[in-house]
Amino acid sequence: MTRLTNPAANAMGVMKKLLCASAIGLLAGSAQAAVIDFEGAFGPATHYQYVQQSGYDVVFFTTASGAVPGEDLVGSFIDGASGQSCDGGACPVNNPTTYYAALNDSVVDISRSNGQTFNVKSFDASFIGGDSTLENYPALAGLLRVQGFFANGTSLFETYQFTRPSPTSDFSFAHYNTSAAFGSQRFVEVAIFGFACSAVGTCSAFSTDRGQFGIDNINLTEIPEPASFALFGLGMAGVAFSRRRKSSKSL
Repeated sequence: MTRLTNPAANAMGVMKKLLCASAIGLLAGSAQAAVIDFEGAFGPATHYQYVQQSGYDVVFFTTASGAVPGEDLVGSFIDGASGQSCDGGACPVNNPTTYYAALNDSVVDISRSNGQTFNVKSFDASFIGGDSTLENYPALAGLLRVQGFFANGTSLFETYQFTRPSPTSDFSFAHYNTSAAFGSQRFVEVAIFGFACSAVGTCSAFSTDRGQFGIDNINLTEIPEPASFALFGLGMAGVAFSRRRKSSKSL
């Protein structure tokens, strides 16, 4: 059977399909992945010093009272390929690239430069000990906490364990994936900090100056706000409305 068609209606139908395809493409490709790997950074880091990489602001600071911005040491960028050490401490040994060493119970704080929300997918990390004698560490040497903050001020966190290496090895970086529940959250800010643990299993943050850790290859994904999708939809509706008005005038 031959079906009579309306060319103008067909053209509008094709346009709608193209617009829908474009919208789906935008939604699918909108999340932008980035890796914070600290390559190119070097030297010590002081209280409230920061670096920018891949569209993110990474701030290093201490919670100690009386700390002076720009003066108090909170960490250092370590070039693993050059054999840099932790000055008598126990640095991780298996990272040949640049990583950040958070020292003296300090915090690594991450946010998007443009204010957008983002997910935390994975990272590489290791405990950093203040004593080069590994036998002096408990079986659970420390903890690493990743705490994400939402736009409304509430937060969610996950905690990861650092175990003591065997007497014949050293502390080393391991790869950590966040859980599906945590990794899907849309945060405006993320704080990363360490705990030091005692022989009886008590772990403390911000009170021992031994909650030290190395961090590298932080995998993040920016998530544009739904408002941007709504604006896109309004724009498409405006185009369609304009076309309909022009079509009606030409009849």
